[in-house]
Amino acid sequence: MKPGQIAESFADQFEISFVKEPYGQLPTINVPRVANSVKKFNITGDMVQKALSSFDDGTATGPDDIPSILLKSCSQALTASLAQIMNKSLEEGALPDDWKVANVVPIYKKGNKLSPVNYRPISLTSILCKAMEKNIANKLERIPIARASCHKGAAWICAETISHNKST
Repeated sequence: MKPGQIAESFADQFEISFVKEPYGQLPTINVPRVANSVKKFNITGDMVQKALSSFDDGTATGPDDIPSILLKSCSQALTASLAQIMNKSLEEGALPDDWKVANVVPIYKKGNKLSPVNYRPISLTSILCKAMEKNIANKLERIPIARASCHKGAAWICAETISHNKST
């Protein structure tokens, strides 16, 4: 098999793993607004520094190809600017386009190594976006109701629970 055919084979297999969202306007979900909004959350340079220092030096890079060791080494000079970018992103409710892209790579599970079925897709995203996610997750974990009723990866459930509990 040629490299292009191998890549297509993996792409076809991994496509099965993902939900295809329809193009166009997303449906409206009637969920009450949360009083303690993430928009009011401010990311500081110290928070960015702490998040960046938590990554291993060998953390895989995303599509931006910025290695964690470089971000850690230069963090003193970068944290204020990175905090500004992250806060602007929270304020506008939008991520920089580069942070929305991922490199999908196959990771072998078990069985025949020649069969794409025996691999799982891993999305390698920007370390800067991961740093922002860590700060948001830390904020959500400090909300008592969120800690008691939510688990990682369920931020929207946390928001709905917090809103419901505050209104009752």
